[in-house]
Amino acid sequence: FSLIIPGNVNMIRTHSTHPDEEDDGPYKWISPGDTKVMVENGELIMGILCKSSFGASGGSLLHICFLELGHEVCGRFYGNIQTVINNWLLLEGHSIGIGDTIADPMTYLEIQKAIKK
Repeated sequence: FSLIIPGNVNMIRTHSTHPDEEDDGPYKWISPGDTKVMVENGELIMGILCKSSFGASGGSLLHICFLELGHEVCGRFYGNIQTVINNWLLLEGHSIGIGDTIADPMTYLEIQKAIKK
């Protein structure tokens, strides 16, 4: 992922599942659960990116990119993110068959009961 992060971005945040007690203990800078996110000069040093550390809130990676580098660089970054996601979906695509859509007998009875109500 470091290949697409713009080079001048620095960020330290936590993953949404980061336990607060890790901030005061001996693992202040190295999280055993890899929930401390650090980006330094556009390189993801450690951590797992989630929705809050990546884009949906203030101080996220996209927010910092927009504030520090402007809308054009941030737009290119956003497009590169979409390219990575699209390629991941091509490689790890998921599909369902007709057998996945057929309910078992117990579920079918529950559906019929709900319809009759």
